[in-house]
Amino acid sequence: MSTQVRYVEDIQLLEKTISLVAPLASLRIDNVRDKATWKMTFNPGVTAAEVSAAHDVIDTFDPEVAKRTLGRVGSNKETDIENLYELLLFKDILTLREAESAYPGISSVLNKRKKLKRTKV
Repeated sequence: MSTQVRYVEDIQLLEKTISLVAPLASLRIDNVRDKATWKMTFNPGVTAAEVSAAHDVIDTFDPEVAKRTLGRVGSNKETDIENLYELLLFKDILTLREAESAYPGISSVLNKRKKLKRTKV
């Protein structure tokens, strides 16, 4: 999978996405085509689950998907977090257990969404 990160806006979107799952202090990208050069530092108190979730975001980041998933009209940080975890779970990037440890309560939120989606059809 190519990184597809090309513009400053993409990097800002990546920072926003990571910040939804972990307390990001800084993100440094030396070469956008080589994710091994992407370095994150976190604020004190970061948990292992948050660091793992941040690495999952970097491993799977696609700016076009992030643009569609985050910042929808009427969304807020909580909605953006839920959208991100829904995407990570849907693509089998995270297990439900990993998502729950990083964001307690996400499974009940997503279960409610599925019920809402089924009733809207």
